[in-house]
This record gives sequence, C-alpha cells and structure tokens, in this order.
Amino acid sequence: MGKAVTRFHVGDKAAVGNILASCGKCAACLAGRGNWCESYPVLTYGSVDPKDGLPTRGGFADEYVLPDKFTYHLPEGLDPAGVAPLMCAGTTTYVPLKRWGAGPGKTVGVVGMGGLGTSR
Repeated sequence: MGKAVTRFHVGDKAAVGNILASCGKCAACLAGRGNWCESYPVLTYGSVDPKDGLPTRGGFADEYVLPDKFTYHLPEGLDPAGVAPLMCAGTTTYVPLKRWGAGPGKTVGVVGMGGLGTSR
C-alpha cells in the first residue's frame, strides 16, 4: 500500500469497480467524474495499464495497482462473490437510475448486453 493511501489499512477487505484509473486532469475528472474521462478511463478489462503497458485482465488478473479513489471498502458480512456483480453492472445501472429519480412507484427498464441485466 502506498504512503499516500489513508482510506485503507493492511488487511481491509476492498472491492474494485470497472475503472482502475483516469487522467485526473480533464474537466470530467476535475468534476469528480473519472468515468467520463476525456482521455480514457482505464477499465479493469480490455484497457492498457498506464503503469506497465500490459492489457488489463479483469477477474483473470492476479493483482491490481490503482489509486484508492477507485477502490471501495467491502462491508463486513458481505460475500465477495455476491458483491462482484454490483461493482460493475450494478454501478452501471444504479447511477442513471439515481440521476433520473427512479424509485418507488416508477417503472424502469434496463437494456444492455452482457452483465447489465444481472443487477436486480
């Protein structure tokens, strides 16, 4: 763990979403929206890791090195395998639902390819 990391301690359980890094300098990043990074967000799968130039391998990776702002605490008692879908598809679907005021009494549809339909 790097010296600048203050949100985590050795032994903490952590979860990683689908974004590992962003440029940190563009308008989107400065507004706290690294997922809309104008240069790139580095994704957990299918991106090029800016640190070593190797392709990111998603769940097939042995380890990840990333800024702590892209890392989340895994609450005690939650099964990591049960949380994993929430870190990618769950976040992808949650953000627009929250932004557009989805809630009790409203009907929404989630349309997507891949794992988006797994978040319920």
